[in-house]
Amino acid sequence: MREFQFADLKIKKPKKWDRIWRVVIFDIPRKKVKERESFRGKLREAGFYQLQESVWAFPYPCQAEIEFAVELLGLYPYVNMLEARNIKDDAKIKKYFSLL
Repeated sequence: MREFQFADLKIKKPKKWDRIWRVVIFDIPRKKVKERESFRGKLREAGFYQLQESVWAFPYPCQAEIEFAVELLGLYPYVNMLEARNIKDDAKIKKYFSLL
């Protein structure tokens, strides 16, 4: 059942951006390559912007959805989520999310 919920995981987009970036960072060991690829794929599917190899940004609240994915995949020790008011040179990211 939880796998179906993971497959259908969607993040709701609010009408107005609160100007806070949600940044997901992770360092998942090689022995968990399947879980890492599944997590990375879910971030892509959800529309996250890849800042660096294991650093992804999103402009809307998504903590519950990320925590669900992390729990389901057994990645708690390896994933962290930050909230940031500024990302240096974020014009490209804002354009990606149509926030300009």
